[in-house]
Amino acid sequence: MATFEEFARQLERCVQSQDEINAFIAAFARVRIRRIVNLSGAPAVDTWPALPTVDWTDEIKVQASGLPESLKAEPWKRWLHLDIALDKDQKVVDRYISMTGVSDKQRRAVFPLLSSANSRRLPINANAVAKEVRSLNQWLEWVREQGFEPTRFIDYQKSLTIHGNTQNVSGAVGHVGAVCAFLDALGEIAPDAIVDMDGTHVDADTRSPERILGWIDSGGKVPRAALLKNGRAVAFPSDPDVAIFTSIDGKQYKTAADAHAAYEAVRRQPALRRQQIHEFVVGEVKTATDPANLHERLALGSRETRNEVRTDRFLMMSVLTREILRGGSGKQSGRTLENRDVERFSDVFNLHFAWGWDGGRISHPEHWAQFKSRVRTWCGL
Repeated sequence: MATFEEFARQLERCVQSQDEINAFIAAFARVRIRRIVNLSGAPAVDTWPALPTVDWTDEIKVQASGLPESLKAEPWKRWLHLDIALDKDQKVVDRYISMTGVSDKQRRAVFPLLSSANSRRLPINANAVAKEVRSLNQWLEWVREQGFEPTRFIDYQKSLTIHGNTQNVSGAVGHVGAVCAFLDALGEIAPDAIVDMDGTHVDADTRSPERILGWIDSGGKVPRAALLKNGRAVAFPSDPDVAIFTSIDGKQYKTAADAHAAYEAVRRQPALRRQQIHEFVVGEVKTATDPANLHERLALGSRETRNEVRTDRFLMMSVLTREILRGGSGKQSGRTLENRDVERFSDVFNLHFAWGWDGGRISHPEHWAQFKSRVRTWCGL
């Protein structure tokens, strides 16, 4: 069992920079937008509030806003102008942010200056605002490239059905990312370790959240289990999201599907589970994109602790700030992950780094090495 100091060092390796947090949130904002674009809905309601008067012929301002040289009629319906962004009317700016399809929680990370009413009461860094304006206009262009009119998002924001659908798809995509992490780790640890798979691992080009969503929407099925040459199995059920186990009744699993079926039969019955299988680790995956949501980060909804499952238990999640992991200013502040209310977990990993679709395994090699080390132990390789 890891000491508290070892656990603290592991948490330290999970910390994301603000750029990494923004990249993860932006990737899942695009997943959410793609799902909304694929849903049918009412036509756009083309109603506009009164807008500030800006000069759309000022080439310097148009260029600073990241706009094309040739603008169509009524350009304010398509683009955010830098002068509008610098104006004091937050409601107008909010309308443009809504047109990107980024959720209310995500917008604070993706567009921190444009989303903050407080920033309009402080001295404004025009260059920093211009950078966000260009980013927002790139989002609007990307949305249109999907064949979708951005103004429709304003109505979609009110739809609870669509909200629930997009939450579900984010979880599904994140789950595939975790499966990629485990199967890729096994491939690096021992390329011949897996002897059978229940399902097909996504190919090396299908790794980003957007590509995985496309794979899911085209009928792709995430592997449910992998059988290892030493008789252990790695399963990807739901609650828990990952389990590594073997049979203790003397019977060897013949296939990965057999292993998955055996685990599924006792998954919700802890006492029976302990009689029929030995679990080396169970874990859950949280695809969280709200830096302020400590509740989600701690996964407090879980019903079983490490003591109850009598085995290692890990947590793999995304968007991990230093404050979440260690508390503000290095001090214990509230319920951080360093607080061993987290005693329920033997390990914590950053989903973004372990998934590694955008180079996280290379930029955080110690984190990836630690993850592989634990997978090697759990799998007996």
